[in-house]
Amino acid sequence: MNEDQTMMTLLTGVSAAATLALAFITAYYARLTHRIAKSSAESVGVMKDQFDQVIRPYITVRPLKQSHNPFISLVVENVGQTVARNVRLTLDMTLDKDSVKFAQSNAGARLASAYAFNNTIDSFAPRTPLFFLLGSGSSLDGFNPDRECLKLKITAQYTYGVYRETKAAEVTVVDVNQYTNTILESDPVVQALKDIKDEIRKKQA
Repeated sequence: MNEDQTMMTLLTGVSAAATLALAFITAYYARLTHRIAKSSAESVGVMKDQFDQVIRPYITVRPLKQSHNPFISLVVENVGQTVARNVRLTLDMTLDKDSVKFAQSNAGARLASAYAFNNTIDSFAPRTPLFFLLGSGSSLDGFNPDRECLKLKITAQYTYGVYRETKAAEVTVVDVNQYTNTILESDPVVQALKDIKDEIRKKQA
C-alpha cells in the first residue's frame, strides 16, 4: 500500500469516526431538546394551573346579621376574581329536628323554593351576592330562643377555568344558633339619625 492509499484509508477512517460521533451528538441533542420541550410544556401547564387557582371563583355561604337590623339573612357570594359557571346550589335542612321544623315553616318553604336552589345558574359573577331572608331575632320563626333554631348545609358545585375546565364542590354548614341570646348591635350614627327623625315627627305632630 503506497502512501496515498494509506492517507486515503486514514482519512476515510477519520471521516467515519467523525460521522459516527456527529450522529451520537445529534441524537444526544435531539434527546436533550425533547426533554427541554417536555419540561417547558410541563412548566407552562403548571403556570396555567396556578393562574387559574389565583383568579378562580370561590363561592362562600354565610349568615349575616347587620347592625341596627333584627333580620338574619343567608348570603351566597362569589368572592373570587372570575365568573363561576354552571353553578348548582343544594340546600339541606335536615341536620337537626329544629332545622326540619324550619323547613316546614313559611320561611323555610320560601327559602327552599328560591330560584337559586332549584335551577342551574349559568354564570355567577364576583361581588353580586344573593341574599335570602331567614327570619328575625336570635330565634327564627317563633322558635324558643333557649333551644337550637337552625342549621343549614349548602353545597355549591360549579366549574371554572380560563385554560381548562375544572370542577369544584364546596360544602358549608351555616349554624344560626350562634346568634341565640345575642343583642342587636347598635350604630351611633344610625341611632342619632333615628333620634333626629323622632324629633321631627314630634314637631310635625
